[in-house]
Amino acid sequence: MSPFAKSFVTVGAVTVAMLATLACSRPKEEPLGATTATSAAVRALASCDVVAEQGTCSEYSSATGSFGVERALCRGARGDFRVAACPSAGRVGSCAVADGEVKRYYAGARGFTAESAKADCEQSGLAGRFVATR
Repeated sequence: MSPFAKSFVTVGAVTVAMLATLACSRPKEEPLGATTATSAAVRALASCDVVAEQGTCSEYSSATGSFGVERALCRGARGDFRVAACPSAGRVGSCAVADGEVKRYYAGARGFTAESAKADCEQSGLAGRFVATR
């Protein structure tokens, strides 16, 4: 199996595990980043950056600031886990995937465009809600 195929399979497995861990909840209908009654309290933010290898970065929010599962999954995908937001440079769009998770797409190594990122978000099993970067 080629290195790209192995990487693709790993990302798929990590995504499925994250979705299962987060109870596969559907994204809420609020705009990305909006403050809601449930998010009005201060929430910690963390990210898993695999932009160089796969063209994506996932952001997680938590009321407790505990990111043990996300950190382990990120390290398993050879990502860079940080208690910070994903980078904004080169971003083509975002996908609200599950409760507290937003997958960010970037032009570059993987070569995402707004259209290919939207397809990945909405049609690849993520069942997310895509918003293009303006």
